[in-house]
Amino acid sequence: FRTDRTNHIFNIWNKIEKWRKRPWKIISFFGVTYLALYLLGIMKFENAEKYLSKRTGLKIKFIEVTCFKAAIDLDSERDYPLIKEILGEH
Repeated sequence: FRTDRTNHIFNIWNKIEKWRKRPWKIISFFGVTYLALYLLGIMKFENAEKYLSKRTGLKIKFIEVTCFKAAIDLDSERDYPLIKEILGEH
């Protein structure tokens, strides 16, 4: 992982990670064109993958997650009881 290309993507990630709950802010980081396409609801995965790959110098491939439980985020102690309830644990 210690290459210029991976350092580049980690630097980008460090900049945009703070906006993970606001996808429009992440997209705006990559340019006005893609923000407009997103806001209009016409951005396609394939185009975003190609653009991000070109911008980062790495091959970017999105993976669709169909199970909502995979997206559960444990950010604080107060999230823990809710997560246990969602996952059916007591």
